[in-house]
Amino acid sequence: MKEIKTTLTNNNLHPVKSLGQNFLFDQNIIKKIANVVNIENKNILEIGTGLGHLTKSLTTKAKKVVTIEIDKKLIPYLNEEFKEINNVKIINQDFLKVDLATLIKNEFAGDDQVIVIANLPYYLTSPIILKLLENITFFSAFVLMMQKEVSQRLNAKVNTKAYSNLSVMCQFYCQLKVVFDVKPQSFFPAPKVTSSVVLFQVNDEVKLENAKEFWSFVRSCFANKRKTLVNNLTKYLTKQEANDLMEQLNWSPTIRAENLTFVMFHELFLQVKSK
Repeated sequence: MKEIKTTLTNNNLHPVKSLGQNFLFDQNIIKKIANVVNIENKNILEIGTGLGHLTKSLTTKAKKVVTIEIDKKLIPYLNEEFKEINNVKIINQDFLKVDLATLIKNEFAGDDQVIVIANLPYYLTSPIILKLLENITFFSAFVLMMQKEVSQRLNAKVNTKAYSNLSVMCQFYCQLKVVFDVKPQSFFPAPKVTSSVVLFQVNDEVKLENAKEFWSFVRSCFANKRKTLVNNLTKYLTKQEANDLMEQLNWSPTIRAENLTFVMFHELFLQVKSK
């Protein structure tokens, strides 16, 4: 930790709370993250360069690393740190505003097996994962560090309180595995919670017709988890139509979104869409 504090002081830098910056400095954890999947001669997209500790580890094996950092104050330091490393490109941009199709085409020659590696800001975990899933055809795997509680929600099973629209989406597109936990002491500043590193292996078959419309529909079914599915469907149907549909599907009128599997959501979507 002393080394990272010295680096920050010498370069007139500091962690920005509003950006959710917790700099990972534990070299053992960094090596473990870099070894979760085989990145030898692979193209890597890193979200959140930070001080570049993980980035450096990735460049020793990867074909190319494109790393996106939102904090413009870190860029001069990073450019100096990586000036002798020729298989890395640092982009100063907000990942959520990046056109991924253009980036993949320009930086990775259209490679559709890019691996994403990131220590995610806690407050942006869901939006970032959602963006990755919406662009799933470009990727073969994600290795993402996030708050442990969030990793448990993404892995949540049907009929549990933690089950959500993001659980359904993640589990349709990927095989998820929590690889290991990371203690707060591995970061500066130390967060108040334990983190988990999660491997998302992209499934071979991820094509879904009307995907954007379908996932919007699933989100609306979870809009108010205390309400029954019938009540959440009033965006699309009258209450009587929703009740009639439950009877037609032979589902309980009190069924909730957390009780539906992906197959059930898809069946419901097609039924609603046909009305």
